[in-house]
Amino acid sequence: MPLVRSRGTAITLKEDKTLHLLSPNSFGFASPSFTVGAASVGKRSLATDAHVMIAWARRCRRNLLIALPFSLFFFVLADVRLWGLGLGLGVLIFGRLLRQNLKLPDWVELAFLSAAGFVAYAFGFRIQFLTKPEGGFFYLTALSLPLTIAWIVAVAQSVNFLGRVDSTGKLLGKTVLLTGFAFLLTDLLQSQVPAFALVLVLAILGLTLALMIHRIHFAISGVGQCLSFGLALVSISGLLKTTASLALLTPLAIFGLPMVTTSLAFAAGRAPMQHGWLDFFTTRGFSVTAALFLIYLASSLLSLSLVLTAQLNTLAFISCFALLIVSGTVLVFGKDRWLAGGLESDEKKLKLFGTSVDRVTLDEASDKLETLVRSGYGAMIITPDTTALMRAQRDAKLRKIYESAALVTPDGSGLVLASKLLGMSLKERVSGIDLLVRFFPCAAAKGYKIFLLGSAPGVAEEAALKLEKRFKKLKIVGTHHGYFSAKENDAVIEKIRQTQPDLILVALGVPRQEHWMSENQEALGVPALMGVGGSLDVFAGRVKRAPELWQKLGLEWAYRVLKQPWRLWRVRVLPIFLSKVLLLKLVKALV
Repeated sequence: MPLVRSRGTAITLKEDKTLHLLSPNSFGFASPSFTVGAASVGKRSLATDAHVMIAWARRCRRNLLIALPFSLFFFVLADVRLWGLGLGLGVLIFGRLLRQNLKLPDWVELAFLSAAGFVAYAFGFRIQFLTKPEGGFFYLTALSLPLTIAWIVAVAQSVNFLGRVDSTGKLLGKTVLLTGFAFLLTDLLQSQVPAFALVLVLAILGLTLALMIHRIHFAISGVGQCLSFGLALVSISGLLKTTASLALLTPLAIFGLPMVTTSLAFAAGRAPMQHGWLDFFTTRGFSVTAALFLIYLASSLLSLSLVLTAQLNTLAFISCFALLIVSGTVLVFGKDRWLAGGLESDEKKLKLFGTSVDRVTLDEASDKLETLVRSGYGAMIITPDTTALMRAQRDAKLRKIYESAALVTPDGSGLVLASKLLGMSLKERVSGIDLLVRFFPCAAAKGYKIFLLGSAPGVAEEAALKLEKRFKKLKIVGTHHGYFSAKENDAVIEKIRQTQPDLILVALGVPRQEHWMSENQEALGVPALMGVGGSLDVFAGRVKRAPELWQKLGLEWAYRVLKQPWRLWRVRVLPIFLSKVLLLKLVKALV
């Protein structure tokens, strides 16, 4: 099959004389099929056109590497260090190509990186002095050259090492962005911002974002080593010349732990890394990729704390350091306990913090309820909100009851919001009241018998009268309040059995209603039981439900708190729940 290449486009001529154009958007970037004249342009699979993708990535690498120095040239007015950057990158690229084609040993890469560091030194990237704690400067003189080259090699290898640990390149991209923004912030906090360093770090951030947005693999595109080399030069050109000793400590904090064992970075291509600080994270459920990124994240926060100390005051450092310690402790040591159950999902259920919730719409839940009422035996239907789910995470017995339920619907906007934040959306909120309102017409039409149990004395009776008036032919065969003791339980069960209901609505509150249903489902001998919380008070007219607008905005809980201030103690867990969801999202992204 002949392949004709034009600028940025591969043209394949098939035997049916149809012209197919493979633009960069054809490589998995959602480009819809369309027709131009007699030319049919459409999607092509990544596997089929892998060779074209690699060729395009190489062209992107070449174009990006050409565009970067030229853009820097115009912004920094031909700073002589720009030529050092360009020549250093040229040495790295030449060494990479030579090593790949001739299959040279690993030490050749270090040799070319050292040569690139020497070129950078010759054009002005130099560590020339340090600031003494008591004031004044310590000039390195003869030590300047070896220290500069060693610094560039160590930093570049430490960053480039991440690209070898994580084959997807995501870890390298995230770390470059994190480090770049840390450098940018420290630059902006200084009274005199070095123009060249500022433009260089912005260029690196822009290049990294472009690669990640267009999903260009760092290994395929071959710019991972170039980015790490650029970061090493940024740390010298921007920080060391202005904040001296503190600036030296900043990149050391960012790259510190990997540099303590730089030999690992040098030998990363030959053997997997086994080290105490890495095992510390991996034994706590983090992957190698997540462990490395957490170390970079922690060291970056520490370095920023040090910069704030110098630029602001000691209180800023204490605050940042305390935040680092607390968040790190929670993330590392409290992950398993605080995020117990984590997140699991399939087509039918979403398991959040150990509690499974059915992924159903209101109509689907109503159909399932009708099926359980018609043919079930002791089936439990539960509608937990956010506070109930948080309680279930702490209460193993309650969590087990939820797991044994035949239907669990998300009665809480917080659960739906959490599922969306975690990328595994529940279909919609299905509250207990809405489910019953949708089910009652079916129950009336098919003659299902319902028993109301719970709430204060008189509430169930009022609810029964109003429901029978609202839903014609609805059969409510009995009621009983929820203020009965354990000694009276057998009498209540006997009263219910005499009415032979198909469905019992239990309004005893969480978790009493769940425990009662679980303990008595066999003795009751009914097809289905449903926990309804405070729904009977709403049906009876004792409590007004939130306006529809509040419900759509997910603020029904806030309306209840305004009307019933005693509920404020119950909703105190909502900020904790949100914090757990955000932390779980972070852990999910890392692990």
